[in-house]
Amino acid sequence: MVHKRGSLQRRITIAVMLGMSIILLSLGIVSYFIIHKNIEDSMNEKLALARVIRSNIDNTIKDNLNRLYDISLSGSVNLADKDLTSEREALSIAYKYSIFTDGIFLLDKMGNVILNYPEKMKDSNLNLLAIEPIGRMLVTGKPVVSNVYIDETGQRKVLFVLVPLKDKNGNNVGVAGGEIDPTNPYLLNMLKKY
Repeated sequence: MVHKRGSLQRRITIAVMLGMSIILLSLGIVSYFIIHKNIEDSMNEKLALARVIRSNIDNTIKDNLNRLYDISLSGSVNLADKDLTSEREALSIAYKYSIFTDGIFLLDKMGNVILNYPEKMKDSNLNLLAIEPIGRMLVTGKPVVSNVYIDETGQRKVLFVLVPLKDKNGNNVGVAGGEIDPTNPYLLNMLKKY
């Protein structure tokens, strides 16, 4: 009888342990799928947010490309005359309503700085053709939004947004460009609106 009682206890213990193991295994599997689903949902939400941010940044860049095109469309660009008053006014207006935190500039077909706003490049003999995105814009004649470019001193990061500069007859006479400091707090605050 003692032997039967010990055997019965062992069977009960094994049955209870087996039942507990099945319950724990089931809870583990359910937990795994719930956690996996939560991670997947979280990633999908972050991806959706990233798409919205990208779309807003794309729209902001497009709007500011149009600001540069407006310089040509103003009909005031005439680099042949020596009077740059109307060009300076067009740059001033475009700068005030743009994200070009580091300024706007006009270049001739050879990459020489004709005018910039606000005036920071005083050297009228400055040539920017060696800067890869500017050289590419002058060669292709197509708008360019550069990657982050580090200037020669390695002190400043900048994004270039460049469009063909046309005169009132529609002839390509150079480049209208804007510079964006990607670390500028003003730009970061502007993008936070989106």
